[in-house]
Amino acid sequence: MDGERVNPKLAVVSGGVDSSTMLWTMLASGYEVKVLTFDYGQRHTIEIERACDVVREASGFFGKRISHDIVLIPHLKGSALTDVSRGVPKQDYSVETQKVTVVPNRNAIFLNIAANYAIAYGCDEIWYAAHKNDQAVYPDCTMEFVHKMNLLLYEGTYEKPKIVAPFIDNRKDEIVRIGEGIQVPFELTWSCYDPVGEYEEDQEILIHCGECGTCRERKLAFKLSGVSDPTRYAR
Repeated sequence: MDGERVNPKLAVVSGGVDSSTMLWTMLASGYEVKVLTFDYGQRHTIEIERACDVVREASGFFGKRISHDIVLIPHLKGSALTDVSRGVPKQDYSVETQKVTVVPNRNAIFLNIAANYAIAYGCDEIWYAAHKNDQAVYPDCTMEFVHKMNLLLYEGTYEKPKIVAPFIDNRKDEIVRIGEGIQVPFELTWSCYDPVGEYEEDQEILIHCGECGTCRERKLAFKLSGVSDPTRYAR
């Protein structure tokens, strides 16, 4: 194995399309990967379950044991994603409709915690799946943010782990095509901010609402990519 792959990499995996594709990409490239998932008080906690499903599937698919930590953060504030009294917008994905879903400073918090784990685990890189579609809405999904976070970690740590955002210049439909090419199990992934309960054989299961901004973005990404969408939507 070449020198670039001696150190393990740390992946921040939410259970969504983007971070799951990122994880598959890392493993397909031969990296040893350690995974972090964050429980920060989000209303759609099912994404944590899906992250566990994705990591478990990846372990079997690639024949590797993958270390996976669920990191509990005290309830983050200031967003419809963490305050159930605020409604999740049911319009198309845009700057104005999605602003209420911004969790202030979320990725900076995640990446600083990830740096602690990366250093403890001997990882030289921290990968997270920010992508082009998010940049207009979420200020912590831009290349400028990544650059400044890297400066912070360079100045603030001895080991200086590097943040890598492999999809920063990719649209979501491009990520779907990448994932399709490496057999990412999209049926296990989760996007919806406002899950809907349906009963199946007297058991409640959660499905995507089909109307929130992230559901609409997911639908459009699969449509534009030409990849069949395996997602079950309520509407």
